[in-house]
Amino acid sequence: MWVPSLVFHPDTGQPLAVIDAAAVTSLRTAAASAVATDVLARVDAGDLALLGAGVQARSHLVAMNQIRTLRRVRVWNRTPAHAEQFRAWARPLVEVDVELTLDAGRCAARHRPGMHHAGLQRSGGLRS
Repeated sequence: MWVPSLVFHPDTGQPLAVIDAAAVTSLRTAAASAVATDVLARVDAGDLALLGAGVQARSHLVAMNQIRTLRRVRVWNRTPAHAEQFRAWARPLVEVDVELTLDAGRCAARHRPGMHHAGLQRSGGLRS
């Protein structure tokens, strides 16, 4: 997905470039979630459920792995093949198995006392 961003000269304000900021956007979003998780989640939190297996899931796994010792990682995706691709990518990064689930509800589990939820929504509305 193309995420256009303009780069301006800091002194003159002259436009210098139009760049694809998708990578910056995913890192910034994951960093914000990681800061919130670090501040708000229990210190012993280590279970991560990802609903989706795209760019945001990848950047969030990297970010959460930096601030917590992950004990369990579960991923669900509407397209099981994408979830499998995510697992193959993620295995070398984390020291736990990445579990695939066929049911989004089972992936996320029910809200329990002490659970921290960092939710994202895709901008531009829902896809069909």
